[in-house]
Amino acid sequence: MRLAFILCSVLLLGACAGRSGPVSYYLLEAMAPAAAEAQSSATIRLLPVELADYLRRTALVSRQGGLLLIDDGQQWAGTLEDEVTRVMVTNLNRIAGGVQVQPSTAPDRPALALQLRIDRLDGVLGGALRLEGAFTLVDERNDVVALRLFTISRPAGATIAELVEAHSLALADLAAAIAPLLPRS
Repeated sequence: MRLAFILCSVLLLGACAGRSGPVSYYLLEAMAPAAAEAQSSATIRLLPVELADYLRRTALVSRQGGLLLIDDGQQWAGTLEDEVTRVMVTNLNRIAGGVQVQPSTAPDRPALALQLRIDRLDGVLGGALRLEGAFTLVDERNDVVALRLFTISRPAGATIAELVEAHSLALADLAAAIAPLLPRS
């Protein structure tokens, strides 16, 4: 019994010794400037965001040369899918001038839906952040109204906080690219 206790103690100490330092948590921010309010009855639903497999994690992803760096000490405060959805809904509602953009969980059934696919969202510290993917606007019959590929680049800055800000700014740029395609009435 004493041997089992000592063995368990050693294993617990070993597990604690291998533990990394503190974890920092980051949130994306809606950074799109507010447009002049316009009267519109259009409602658009933002469907669940599709992320590339390598982005489906809580750890921030950056690049160094051809390598992906996944830092468990730098984490998103929520899932990246939820963070991108929250920020895009807010950004689009700020920019779109009266068009009401809702997340997919909203109870209303709007005439248009926005599908957003993100194939790349990462950057190099001291280099650039890249946001790449596609968005599609579809009507209630699932007919494609608009389909666009996008590539957005932003300076990443030298720190993780600046890299996270670049993520937010790139999503504001994406909202600005989508907004002119949204109906105004």
